Amino acid sequence: MSKAEMEISDLPALLQDSRWTLYLDDIPEKDTRGHHCTDKWLGSLEPGEVAVVTVRPDGYVGCVGRWDSSVDESGIEAARWLDNYFGGFMQLPPSPKA
Repeated sequence: MSKAEMEISDLPALLQDSRWTLYLDDIPEKDTRGHHCTDKWLGSLEPGEVAVVTVRPDGYVGCVGRWDSSVDESGIEAARWLDNYFGGFMQLPPSPKA
């Protein structure tokens, strides 16, 4: 889908709530090196390779992970990787002692 055809309503409901933080960067004609967004931010992504990028609220990339989608356990591995990343700082505060 081209950028001109993209509508917020085309996104899943969860992402529609972030309409003011949506960022499209697949415009190689505006990039100084002519790169598409995947090449620009991740480098080469092989066929069958999947990448997850977490972006912090301040706009910086928190982490990047890559997996081979042909491996059965890659989805579970990606979920564990995200749990480990977010588990380092997103924790429930201790319960108040009575």
